[in-house]
Amino acid sequence: MSTTVTGHVKRYVYGPEVNYLGTEAYPHYSFCDITQAGNTLYCSGVTPTRGVQDGTNYPYNLEVVSAGDFRGQYDWVLGTLGRMLVLAGAQFPRDVVNVTVMCTDMQALNGSVDIWAKHFGDAWPALTYMQVTALYHPEQMVEANAIAVIGDN
Repeated sequence: MSTTVTGHVKRYVYGPEVNYLGTEAYPHYSFCDITQAGNTLYCSGVTPTRGVQDGTNYPYNLEVVSAGDFRGQYDWVLGTLGRMLVLAGAQFPRDVVNVTVMCTDMQALNGSVDIWAKHFGDAWPALTYMQVTALYHPEQMVEANAIAVIGDN
């Protein structure tokens, strides 16, 4: 894990620990997995990709997890999101207060509510679904980001 502190904001990189992105991705694209301000965690969008993301062959030097399989991608994205939030100190899914899911096929998302239930159970955060025409990688079908509040809640 890598942590950067700027004033009252902490920035965490967990990709290598959860088999997500390699360390080269973060400085190249100037982002982190989770930003913490106070007791609030803001998780960047998690994509169904892993590997090195160095810009030399964007985005084809990434492995797409479960290529062509919406349900496999959705399960992997939510699982990775949960693992990173736990590493940042959240009780997943209890501490999650908001999730946004972007997908390229709303019917596939609507047919995957069991995958959502597998990860979130009866912890019902505010939830937004949106269909988009494209995501980061051409084979990517889904992406999700989240906000969690940690501590005594």
